Amino acid sequence: MSFHFFVKSNLEFGAGSASVLPELIRKHDLKKVMVIYDGGVKAAGIAEKVLAEVKKAEVPYVIFDEVRKRRRWTVLWQSAAEAASIPRRPSTF
Repeated sequence: MSFHFFVKSNLEFGAGSASVLPELIRKHDLKKVMVIYDGGVKAAGIAEKVLAEVKKAEVPYVIFDEVRKRRRWTVLWQSAAEAASIPRRPSTF
């Protein structure tokens, strides 16, 4: 299976910054979104806030929540490969 994986550097920081996600998703005409996080982000409640904003954009999304401490590029490529080949918790949109 082949796929294209493109990452554009667009970072938003600060309290409430997740609220711009629906606008960014629409602005870039994204067809599907991958949300990647680790257990610490989930435990802090950040993941649910981000997912709530992604859902507002009404696009399909997949979650990769099995990030472990490794070299960052290894995690990125493993996450992309898994999301492309094995759907993880697909949205209902």
